[in-house]
Amino acid sequence: MTQSLPTLCWSYKKLDQRSIVTGGTMSYEEYLDTNLKWYKLSIYKAKQLGYPTVMYCDDHLLEYWQSFEYLDEVHLVPIEFAEWYWDSYKFYALYIRDDFPIAMDHDVILNTHFKNLDEKVLVDSFDEDRHLIWRNRKILNLYEDNGVMDIVPEWNKNPQPLACSGVIQIKDKGVKDLFFKRYLDLYQFMLDHGIDPHWGTGIGGEALLSFMTNFYGWSTAALNQCIVPEKKYENDTYTHYFGHWKYRPGIVEFDYEKKKSAL
Repeated sequence: MTQSLPTLCWSYKKLDQRSIVTGGTMSYEEYLDTNLKWYKLSIYKAKQLGYPTVMYCDDHLLEYWQSFEYLDEVHLVPIEFAEWYWDSYKFYALYIRDDFPIAMDHDVILNTHFKNLDEKVLVDSFDEDRHLIWRNRKILNLYEDNGVMDIVPEWNKNPQPLACSGVIQIKDKGVKDLFFKRYLDLYQFMLDHGIDPHWGTGIGGEALLSFMTNFYGWSTAALNQCIVPEKKYENDTYTHYFGHWKYRPGIVEFDYEKKKSAL
């Protein structure tokens, strides 16, 4: 019996992060155009492989996504769901669905199908320098000095690798339910204590998930960089064009009308 493919979810929120990823060298129109090409290429490649494809978005480009023929579903995200976290729509897809989808960044381009792994939590990679929080204790102190462990007992003060959620799947209902209880509590904690959401986003999602997997010993797989030495997952599945990389001139093209794509 052929196993059905998991649903793949993308998320779009109107953001302008040019100062972070391009140093302000692009116009907003160029920046948006480049991002949309990545989205379309990522979704198109997944659809070529037979995956169900879903978009979770705001109303900025709702009709645009509804008209993109390689999407099977398009959903509006409630504005009140962790609205100040810039990646909240990605996590909303994991939160709201019961079919354990894989949430993907728009700059993740599939080459072949994801491997069917048994671990409860799958992420893109683990990295000790993620968000630089271990080298900038001021960020963590804002949480710890205000009693974060009262609401997140899994909090870890010691340096550890943190997840990159460029690709993320939570494959266990108990894990999902407990994680999102902490996720929403920690979001409210950030608001209550006036913590900058720029830093709070990484703490509230990727760092929190890392703390909890470490605390409970949930099984994990890092698809790009496995931190369990005896388990190697060679990544020929996809390429993640993260950060500045994806904004190099001419790196991505998508001709929607002719249904052709190229990197």
